[in-house]
Amino acid sequence: MDLGYFLALSLCFLCISPHLAHSLVPGSLDEKKTEGSVIRLRRGASSATFDPTRVSQLTWRPRAFLFKGFLSEEECDHLIEIAKDKLEKSMVADNESGKSIESEVRTSSGMFLLKAQDEVVANIEARIAAWTFLPIENGESIQILHYEHGQKYEPHFDYFHDKANQQLGGHRIVTVLMYLSNVEKGGETVFPNSEGKLSQIKDDDASDCAKDGYSVKPYKGDALMFFSLHPNGTTDPSSLHGSCPVIEGEKWSATKWIHVRSFEKSLLKSATGKGCSDENDNCPLWAKAGECQKNPTYMIGTQGLPGYCRKSCEAFLTVIAYPLKHHELFTLTIYDLLFCLRTSLNLAMNAEAGTFPWKTEDAKILAYVSKHGVGNWTLVPKKAGLNRSGKRCRLRWTNYLRPDLKHDNFTPQEEEHIIDLHKAIGSRWSNFSFTFLLSCERNW
Repeated sequence: MDLGYFLALSLCFLCISPHLAHSLVPGSLDEKKTEGSVIRLRRGASSATFDPTRVSQLTWRPRAFLFKGFLSEEECDHLIEIAKDKLEKSMVADNESGKSIESEVRTSSGMFLLKAQDEVVANIEARIAAWTFLPIENGESIQILHYEHGQKYEPHFDYFHDKANQQLGGHRIVTVLMYLSNVEKGGETVFPNSEGKLSQIKDDDASDCAKDGYSVKPYKGDALMFFSLHPNGTTDPSSLHGSCPVIEGEKWSATKWIHVRSFEKSLLKSATGKGCSDENDNCPLWAKAGECQKNPTYMIGTQGLPGYCRKSCEAFLTVIAYPLKHHELFTLTIYDLLFCLRTSLNLAMNAEAGTFPWKTEDAKILAYVSKHGVGNWTLVPKKAGLNRSGKRCRLRWTNYLRPDLKHDNFTPQEEEHIIDLHKAIGSRWSNFSFTFLLSCERNW
């Protein structure tokens, strides 16, 4: 029988016999069991149950979802029991320094659990990871909060405005807010900037605060999940939210903040002072394959978000220099062998002293680029007397840097700036040409 026909028949047979096909995968039923609509996830000796049919979408701006009965009554009571004798006044992050400070903006009391503190906490963390599709290591420890009469948390964002906190796992991408108790009146979670605030029908017992935006009334066991970032990674202003004052009764809640990257590894780096490290075992292989140049955002990072493979990229790029085309990140990235990565990272970090050994020439380059714009770099080879290399070869060089630019539309004043830039850098351009693999560039 022809191999193609055999494969086609085999595929059809597996499609019409899904149970048989599933049974052919060793261990698949041990990893995930389904019972109706319930997905049961294995976690060591324990398990976490996740039922997606209990989830409803609330708004798209922000992206917010409600999970009815996410926690059992026993789990809610257990978390309160752990926390009630360890509460301290809640703090907020200072927008400038990132340090925790007291503020009348937040008047609750709270405490942080340890990760996987016990089997109940570990199961809840696994359930959150299953719902959010984000790794457990990206999350902070669960925070238990207690609001008494009149206590509140005024509208705020969960993403950070300071750079210090962004170094610890990057921005918070999603928040899971679990309600541990019912509240007789007040205590709603409110989104003042939500697009759904006008269309939502309010209950008669809704507080005045809840009427100022889209609001969610706390019910014991329910969980609210909302995203602080858009799908493209930019911050979402509609995620502004607050906790309305408690009018009658008291409010207990548990908050899980989840970051765009590993929070655990970021804390370890912060504690040990080892900021330039790899976060993936494959980083050396990726760097050797050229990913530091092809994918600099992931490998090396951006101004507020260091990359995952900074150690490997530094070690590799200080030996082999390539032209990096991520112009918005690196401003000047065509550099000589010795200072290629250090200079570009200094520029990417907005010239923060201490990131890498800072050179006088780095500051000079940053000043030129800031004044005249990164677009001018594309014509430097042309204005440096490199026309003898031939138009085709020259344009391949400039197009690699800025393929979106039309290279003949600069004003005479801009061309003068380009010449000045070349004078400032001097003969370093001649060193760059010898790092290229194409023969025409070697002749520059």
